[in-house]
Amino acid sequence: MVVAEWPTNRQHIFETLLAARAIENQCYVAGVNRVGTDPAREYCGGSVIIDPHGKTMAACTMGEECEVSAE
Repeated sequence: MVVAEWPTNRQHIFETLLAARAIENQCYVAGVNRVGTDPAREYCGGSVIIDPHGKTMAACTMGEECEVSAE
């Protein structure tokens, strides 16, 4: 599990690095990202579950609080 605070303008990097961690470690990865704003940045969420091959199994809708699960 990776708990993060990646800003909206770097969301693609967050997703790419999560897939890389899943592939290199051959394990499932759950990436949990913050939603909302602070005085300096905006965060869009986009939490995901990724399989050991780097494929997204489940994902939250960008900009919304949500929860996902996968089997």
